[in-house]
Amino acid sequence: MAKIFISYRRDDSEYQTDRLHRELKQYVQNPKEDIFIDVDNIPFGVDFVSHLDGIVSQCEALLALIGPRWLEAKHPETGLRRIDDPQDFVRIEIASALKRGIPVVPVLLDGTPPPAAEDLPDDLKPLARRYAVPLQRLTFDADVGRLISGLPIDLKTNGKKVEARTKRGGKLGLIVAGLALLSVTAIGVWWLFDNQFWDWGEADYQPPTPEVADEDLGPRIDTTLGSGSLYDAVETPKDPLSDLITGESVDPASLAAFATELGYPIEQRVFQDCDDCPQMTVIPAGSFLMGSPPGETNRDTNEGPQRTVEIGYQLAVGKYETTWAEWDACVADGGCSKSAPDNGGGDEGWGKGSRPVINVSWEEAQAYARWMSQKTGKRYRLLTEAEWEYAVRAGTSSAYFWGDEANSGCAFMNGADVTAKRSNSGWTTVTCDDGVRNTAAVGKYLANAFGLHDMIGNVWEWTEDCYVNSYSGAPTDGSARDTRDCAQRIVRGGAWNVYPKHLRSADRQTEAPLTRRIDTGFRVARSL
Repeated sequence: MAKIFISYRRDDSEYQTDRLHRELKQYVQNPKEDIFIDVDNIPFGVDFVSHLDGIVSQCEALLALIGPRWLEAKHPETGLRRIDDPQDFVRIEIASALKRGIPVVPVLLDGTPPPAAEDLPDDLKPLARRYAVPLQRLTFDADVGRLISGLPIDLKTNGKKVEARTKRGGKLGLIVAGLALLSVTAIGVWWLFDNQFWDWGEADYQPPTPEVADEDLGPRIDTTLGSGSLYDAVETPKDPLSDLITGESVDPASLAAFATELGYPIEQRVFQDCDDCPQMTVIPAGSFLMGSPPGETNRDTNEGPQRTVEIGYQLAVGKYETTWAEWDACVADGGCSKSAPDNGGGDEGWGKGSRPVINVSWEEAQAYARWMSQKTGKRYRLLTEAEWEYAVRAGTSSAYFWGDEANSGCAFMNGADVTAKRSNSGWTTVTCDDGVRNTAAVGKYLANAFGLHDMIGNVWEWTEDCYVNSYSGAPTDGSARDTRDCAQRIVRGGAWNVYPKHLRSADRQTEAPLTRRIDTGFRVARSL
């Protein structure tokens, strides 16, 4: 039976490794014996180099997970690169596999470039000549399918695996089964990805030409919202919330009265601290149940356990995601680096102005918040993860803030608008196609009950928190969860290009703090 060794650094790729490990367990007979990971229980008195070499020798393939900190990770005592230490476990594992002729597959996480031979010690230089497989957060399911189907070991003919994955309707069931049974299905799946999604990596990505210009779309409103939606009462453009359809200012008294009628009383107030500053919306203090229940469709285990969080203070939240115009004002004033987004691709040719800024890292979002604080004399910052989920839910407990079905939220978000997108249960049709093929100008879609636009879809939003794969022990007062040497930060809200499951209120994903992406921006908060 095929055996796989997973080599990784905890402070570089713990979350991605855990997720990949869970997927691979479905493709082996005995996960505990057939997948080697976290080999740190070395017996006392044993030469650990020989011990690791012996374990690697039992495997038919080694997966080397390489994230943004893999190459440059430093030893805490010497300050030297770990990869240059002959006793570094990662180096020992990979070198052993290369020496024995065991296939080594570099798995490049979230856009990490492959290591160059000149940056590697001599015994690892052959790694630079190995074919690398990208593994992206937003195309994870497809990337894992590609990895598994291309491994130089026999996993695809394991009948138990195919049966198990098909029965549970897993993330890769249709893809892998199709690859194993019909080449025609494989071609069809490839066509869907090739035509409906961005490529395996971003380097060759070319955004499709919008079929309908943003300015030609006109007001958006969904008249087929499912029961239980906060906006069941929205029937005509004369409704108090109708101004929000086009992003125009709404009368605070009308919005407050409408929210009270629905059972979500709030004190609605919108303000700006300066002409170039974002519009800020005050949201009330309150408590909510954070995370998702075990039975929620497409739930990830990192969304629990659910716990009650008390936001015991009023908070001002950006009414919209931070725009290019607001970012450019920071650049013009010297508070933000002009080259920051441009190093990631700038606006990708989609336009700036009132579109959300993209290709900014967590560090660069922090720089903008510092500039805002200095400019206004008020404390601006990113939302904590708990504050973000409280703000998006706005008093709801459903999977999406408009209800439990993605399709019923077409009026609320720029996302999931390409047909034949995929969820955990297989291919599904999402009928939110409004002609927008990338980012939309902020405020073009309905706000939630707190008066906040684009909390779901458009772009992922950086939050303050460091990623931990469980809510166990997390703060319950709305504060951020931070750790020393944080390797991954939390992004929330989904984007224009994601699967519907990522648009749920509880969905949480991660990015390295220095990562820039075409689908990631931020919004600011202000302490009151």
